[in-house]
Amino acid sequence: MRSLDKGTLAELKVRTALAESGRRTLTPDQVLEYDLVFEENEKFYRVQVKKGKWKNGAICIDIRRSGPTRPVELYFEVDYFGVWCDTNDKCYLIPAGFLSGAYINIRVEATKNGQRSGINWAKAFEIAPVAQRTEQRFPTPKVEGSIPSGSANTS
Repeated sequence: MRSLDKGTLAELKVRTALAESGRRTLTPDQVLEYDLVFEENEKFYRVQVKKGKWKNGAICIDIRRSGPTRPVELYFEVDYFGVWCDTNDKCYLIPAGFLSGAYINIRVEATKNGQRSGINWAKAFEIAPVAQRTEQRFPTPKVEGSIPSGSANTS
């Protein structure tokens, strides 16, 4: 599969996971630093989508993009990185402020040496469907009153 096709598939997977988690998504109509936007609690967040690579029980994510002369880090231009890993077919949402370099690894399986501290566990970033979310993140709209017949401007 071509790199462009992998990126397109990753974007569709992340968008679907966000929708299944109850978030509304939007797509920019031009080429920008981010691939999509999602809404939560009446705020909008920019997401750059990446395809993660499985390696030794962890998902490795390169957050750089290719510039005209060298790779450029994106974490100052987006709010989140949406990541899809084809090995486990799961999607993750990683806050850009969480990153400090061009790469991040999130661990799915326990380490072979038993290390427990200093690990970025993938489960903490997984995009869960609405039924599995532990807290409600969306305000419930309140409907007050009604529009009397004939009062709406229809012109």
